[in-house]
Amino acid sequence: MLSYVAQVIGLVGAAFVLYAYFMISQRKWSEQQKVYHVTNIVGAGFILFSLAFNFNIAAFVIQIFWIVIGVLGLFKLSRQRS
Repeated sequence: MLSYVAQVIGLVGAAFVLYAYFMISQRKWSEQQKVYHVTNIVGAGFILFSLAFNFNIAAFVIQIFWIVIGVLGLFKLSRQRS
């Protein structure tokens, strides 16, 4: 049962990441918006959680980088606004 829940959480994470990409590609969001980076970080975090139950090194590495890139984006935004 827990594995099933982890898969659902991973799918929700994938939906977050895809939604962020869609919003950028449709020019509804920009990389200058916090919501874009937060959505990517949360999505990658959810996918990372699901990998604890069904590990895949390639997916793990890309999610770690996705989170790092999102955090760097948020850091850059916070520095621009101060």
